[in-house]
Amino acid sequence: LGAFLRIADGLDYGHVQDARITGIRVRGDAVCLRVTSPIFPANIARADRKADLWRQVFPRGIQFETVPGEAALLTPDVPVPEAARRLFALHYKRLLIHIDGALAGTDPESLRQVRVALRRLRLLLRLFRKRLPQELSEPIDAGLAELLKELSRARDLDVWLGVLENVPGSLARNRLWEPFLRYQRRLREMQSAAIRRGLRGAHFGGLRHKIARLTRTELPRLTVEAPGRPGSLPAVARKRWQKALQRVRRRAKLRHSASGDKLHELRTTMRRARYVGELFGDVLEPSDRKMARRLRTVEKILGRVHDINVAFEVFIPAGPPPPRGLRRCLRKEHAACLAALEDAWEELDL
Repeated sequence: LGAFLRIADGLDYGHVQDARITGIRVRGDAVCLRVTSPIFPANIARADRKADLWRQVFPRGIQFETVPGEAALLTPDVPVPEAARRLFALHYKRLLIHIDGALAGTDPESLRQVRVALRRLRLLLRLFRKRLPQELSEPIDAGLAELLKELSRARDLDVWLGVLENVPGSLARNRLWEPFLRYQRRLREMQSAAIRRGLRGAHFGGLRHKIARLTRTELPRLTVEAPGRPGSLPAVARKRWQKALQRVRRRAKLRHSASGDKLHELRTTMRRARYVGELFGDVLEPSDRKMARRLRTVEKILGRVHDINVAFEVFIPAGPPPPRGLRRCLRKEHAACLAALEDAWEELDL
């Protein structure tokens, strides 16, 4: 019984109830389970890890085969507190599954995913703040903000090193290139301590405890005690989405600014709006989901502009001088991005 329960627990690791066993068959000396888990695929890997007891007590092994499937995290009839619980649980688990990769430092994508999850959790606190216990949501938000700040320099350096890996061959052959590149890599290595401090320290342990309490105790209690009107989720989602788009419209003129800070402010506003569209996508209109994708296109251009600005302001002045051609290449790309920004904004059609 314990072997079965451990596998079942693994299949609901994301706490969004999306995993389904669609078929079982015996293949040689193992039982093969066909499983679909479209919202949180990491459930299947977790179940495989928790099948250790099965493999000890049964004469046949067990295997998991992932099969395609469809599921919606949110539906119009889901109570608002339950929608909040599902969204918090999903993005909290997405944070946890990438922590080991971020600590290892071998794949920049893991650290990026950690930061994406942290930002989405902070946004969820804002979107549902009137329904959350303030004595819990405020310290969680402060903790998430502090952790994002601790990890930001490492992420900026990951992006910067990615840029440097794709420079023209003529720059890479310049005598100044190797000392410059070596120094930038050393800067990134030095950030490993900040990542370990942020993701392994007692502060993060306390933060995890508070988020677990929110998702496992407080939000389920609110779902029972004050679920809200049936069908109110689409109205809440629509209101939050329209407010997010309005913020983008108010800052639209910032795209003409020569200030890197102003352009980054616009980018941050657009990213938050896109997150709102993606978080509530299941209960918004298809046209809204399309708008979220168009926001992403413009946001990526602004992100590239920001990365180049950070390079000029922070990384290039540090350490040995780079080849002169590097600045020239970056200025050229910066100008191309600003030109592309105008074209993409026209397509946005806000």
